[in-house]
Amino acid sequence: MSTKIKSVITFKMEIIFEDWIKFFDSKQSDVRHYLFDIKALFRGFSKAEPKKVICIHQAPEGYIQKFVQETGDWMKSHKVYFTFMKESSWI
Repeated sequence: MSTKIKSVITFKMEIIFEDWIKFFDSKQSDVRHYLFDIKALFRGFSKAEPKKVICIHQAPEGYIQKFVQETGDWMKSHKVYFTFMKESSWI
């Protein structure tokens, strides 16, 4: 059994949070998260910088990184800026 890691990811995006959340909460996104054993725990945006998003996920170690590598083009199509993405892992 692998350890479940809590991953905190922050990034900036081109669109407003209300538009992005429709993509994040879609069936297509749910299926992609399921395939990587990722459970979304929280997502929100900065009061000071509304186009800066935080997502907290739970997943086996290394799965968030695999998810980003394998679905990067799909994520970019939803206006996520990877150059501003930061990830940290917590146990």
